[in-house]
Amino acid sequence: MKKFIDIDDRKENANEDRFPEADKLVVSEFADAFRELEIDSSSYIVIVTRGHGFDAVVLEWACGTKAKYIGMIGSKSKVSQIFGDLERKGISKDRLSEVHSPIGLAIGSETPSEIAVSILAEMIKIRRGKN
Repeated sequence: MKKFIDIDDRKENANEDRFPEADKLVVSEFADAFRELEIDSSSYIVIVTRGHGFDAVVLEWACGTKAKYIGMIGSKSKVSQIFGDLERKGISKDRLSEVHSPIGLAIGSETPSEIAVSILAEMIKIRRGKN
């Protein structure tokens, strides 16, 4: 069963008006929201929060799942900083090397719509086994 779940700690961002196609909306602190999710080897996680600290919290949790795909938006310097912090917290380099970050295929995306296409293209690539 395919599901689209939107999680945000701000009700104005996680609501039916904004995401009418969502199967589930979770308005909660990120660390608390994970209790409501069932992640397995067919799950795809896209991490796009409003800041490094939130991304790190979500990525730390995501690395402990069996998700088929974990992607996190961010610059190379942000990714390097977060990965270094998580390594010091005990997340293995091997697990972090499986995270797609910066997220999306390198197709020269500039606009939000183009970035979304590059992310979905990367997810399709993984789904089809084209690592």
